[in-house]
Amino acid sequence: MVKAIYFDYHGVLDQRNFQGLLEVLAQAIHGGDRQRVIAEVRNFAYDYATGKTSPHDFWHQIEGDYGSIVERAGRDYQLHVQPNVAMWSIVSSLKDRFTLGLCTDCATDKKEVIRSAYALTEFFDNLIFTCDVGLSKHDPELYQLMLWNNKFRPEECLLIDDALANVQQAIAVGFQAHQFTTAEELQHFLTTLS
Repeated sequence: MVKAIYFDYHGVLDQRNFQGLLEVLAQAIHGGDRQRVIAEVRNFAYDYATGKTSPHDFWHQIEGDYGSIVERAGRDYQLHVQPNVAMWSIVSSLKDRFTLGLCTDCATDKKEVIRSAYALTEFFDNLIFTCDVGLSKHDPELYQLMLWNNKFRPEECLLIDDALANVQQAIAVGFQAHQFTTAEELQHFLTTLS
């Protein structure tokens, strides 16, 4: 039985996600060669999202490697919100039935944008930003933080995320998980929870 539901921010509660950032960078850098951009920026993007590299250093490296136009395009995409309004409505409707959490791979500069755009504690009981804990959803240790000091067992927690790799990692550590596609599809899935 699900007792706690964790939502990803990027690509679930917001229409912008990491893949979108890569698309913006790919268009600006190599005329759309997304695979090349992923290969070039993946490692330092991980460090940016987990707080191991400061936003200043991340954007400075993008600018140094690819130029100021690419850096501005990336910042413009990354440091704005584009809420998925239907999803915020769903979150609000679940508040009385479940413990809700936000767990998102997120750099400190984006975290500040999100926190200034939303009263997150009105929606969520637990907020996990990867930049604060030095882990990402690829790291099994992150899922221990979602258990609230063992208040919940892994099988009582549900992660809703748009990235298949994150869904697979959650399942691997014993969580229930659902790959988000649309608010309508998620609403249907949620009706199956007991």
